[in-house]
Amino acid sequence: MKQNKHIGIYGICEKDEQILFIKKSRGPYKGLFDLPGGGIEFGENLEEALYREFQEEIGAEIEIKNVVGNTDYLSVWNDDGVKTKTHHIGLYYEVNILSENIKTDADGHDSDGAFWIQKKNIQKTNVSPIAYKILKEYFRWK
Repeated sequence: MKQNKHIGIYGICEKDEQILFIKKSRGPYKGLFDLPGGGIEFGENLEEALYREFQEEIGAEIEIKNVVGNTDYLSVWNDDGVKTKTHHIGLYYEVNILSENIKTDADGHDSDGAFWIQKKNIQKTNVSPIAYKILKEYFRWK
């Protein structure tokens, strides 16, 4: 079995009882909603990576408010016919979006578009496990 790790930085953006998500177009969370963000490029600091990821996936500038925390998740999935185990480590920030417009079309890489989802509609079955884990902790859901 192939093994890898992914360390990413993500933003939690809440507005009017909604959370901003992207819909994953590939990887272990394909078809699920996930928090905007992604990998940190070599030499890039955490905040730079978060600003860049929001530009790429959401098409909007953000204001970073504060650090939320971190979490991890171990997934086993089929990567083009190869059974793969991924250790996903996420670093999370609370952010404000500085634009009313978001990119709702696919970015050609990782996202099938951005969506605002009502908090009451966020469930284990429609959100990536790592995002659900941090959101449950952040909002103190039962």
